Amino acid sequence: MKNQYVSELTNGSIINSAFVVSKKQISQKKDGSSYCRLELQDKSGKIKGVLWTETLERTKDFQVGDYVFVRGEVSLYGDELQANILTLQKIQDLKKVDLSDFIRTCPKDVKEMFSRLLSLIRSMKNPFLRDLLLKFFLDESFSDSFKKAAAAITYHHSYSGGLLEHTLSVCETCDHMAAKYSNVNRDLALAGAILHDIGKVHEYKVGVVIEMTDEGKLLGHIAMGHQMVAEKINEIEFFPADLRTHLLHILLSHHGQKEWGSPRCPQTLEAFLVYHADTL
Repeated sequence: MKNQYVSELTNGSIINSAFVVSKKQISQKKDGSSYCRLELQDKSGKIKGVLWTETLERTKDFQVGDYVFVRGEVSLYGDELQANILTLQKIQDLKKVDLSDFIRTCPKDVKEMFSRLLSLIRSMKNPFLRDLLLKFFLDESFSDSFKKAAAAITYHHSYSGGLLEHTLSVCETCDHMAAKYSNVNRDLALAGAILHDIGKVHEYKVGVVIEMTDEGKLLGHIAMGHQMVAEKINEIEFFPADLRTHLLHILLSHHGQKEWGSPRCPQTLEAFLVYHADTL
């Protein structure tokens, strides 16, 4: 049933395979007639698709997250590939579906990345920051969730394992820059880098399709991450108040500007470093 992957499709390709619907939207053409814009996904990637007016009645048969068998042809729309769908049928018998064909996962070795992250944590000289991070990442339940989490729905690292991959990248960038500038507090920058997106563990639900949780919609990962870290700090006796303030400032400012979702703008070297590393 799955004999074709998105990554194999090129301009002119004939489509004859199964996909999962990751987006669905009814739109209108200039003449007022309706059509359906879709996004089809498998483990290799995503492609936009279109159901035109003559096949529009098919849209009642499926929803986002459903597996569908598609026949059609790929063409270029602007500079993007688009699937012009001729027929689309919902797959009713899920026993015929191999989930591993559809769930997007990190292309890198998750176990190896997590080992590198733990090595960076254990290299910290500040015992309070090191202990704080180990309280998170030596917790089997939390670490399993972190390793499976996505960093986004669309823009970057939008697959299982993406949060770990993104976090490690930001952390290693900060580590490299801290080695170049002696006035940067390396341990504080690393701790901020590792924890800056920690709220995304609860912001997204990762399955065949990545969706935002109710918590994610109502609170967002910055607020949730701040709460998670503040509560964990409270478990550590004699954790310095100024260190707590500087670490939480990094979490609250890592989007850089208030109009981009940060309650605060970066005001310390370490906060600026994490913010810029996060945007790379």
